[in-house]
Amino acid sequence: MIQKWHPDRCKADKDKCKEMTVRIIAAYRLINNYCKNYEFSFSKEEVSNYLSAEEWWFERFGRSPLWGSEQKTK
Repeated sequence: MIQKWHPDRCKADKDKCKEMTVRIIAAYRLINNYCKNYEFSFSKEEVSNYLSAEEWWFERFGRSPLWGSEQKTK
C-alpha cells in the first residue's frame, strides 16, 4: 500500500499522495503499538495453560483409538 501512495512513486496529486503516506504510516504505528503492548500473549506456552481437559489429553496422547472413542482400526 505504501508503495502505491509514496510521493516518489505516486502519479496522482502530490498533496494527496503525501496525505495518504502520512495516514498509512500512522495506521502502521497504531497497529504495531497495539500488537507490542497487547495484554495477552498468544505464545504456545501461554495458550497451553488454558487447554480444556480434552485438548490437554489429545495434545499429549493424540486421537488414537486406543485412548478414546474414535473408530477402531480393522
